[in-house]
Amino acid sequence: MKLWRSIQDRYWQHIGKRINRKAYLHYVIKRWYFDDDAVAEARVDLRLMDTKEWLKRAEQVRLHIHDIPIEKTVGDYWQDRFDDYATLKDYYLRQLQQNVEAAEDERTKRKAAVVDLRLKYLTAVGAVVAAIAGIINLYMMLKKK
Repeated sequence: MKLWRSIQDRYWQHIGKRINRKAYLHYVIKRWYFDDDAVAEARVDLRLMDTKEWLKRAEQVRLHIHDIPIEKTVGDYWQDRFDDYATLKDYYLRQLQQNVEAAEDERTKRKAAVVDLRLKYLTAVGAVVAAIAGIINLYMMLKKK
């Protein structure tokens, strides 16, 4: 068991953190409970990654953090400010996640509706073409007799 943990630790320290940074940070929080500085740094990095990810997804569905009204009890949107980045407070991050997921669901439904509509139009055009071909065929048969 100790050998397996040692192998796992070496994997995460040398390979895992380069391949999947988010999973590595979750690993640090879960396994390095004795090192408060590393865990605190991992939580800040994880919050920063979540903030960037959700803000990027919000841009894709045309939402902005300012679409969420400021709560007087919570205060400003931003919690920690770094050089070029800031992290969202938990309340606003959850609200943004809910709004983005709802907007993505709505966009998916609209895309499905457009596909259904296109299929209906294609079917209607095919039926019209088949009807015209049938009429032409009937005309050609009557013309031969």
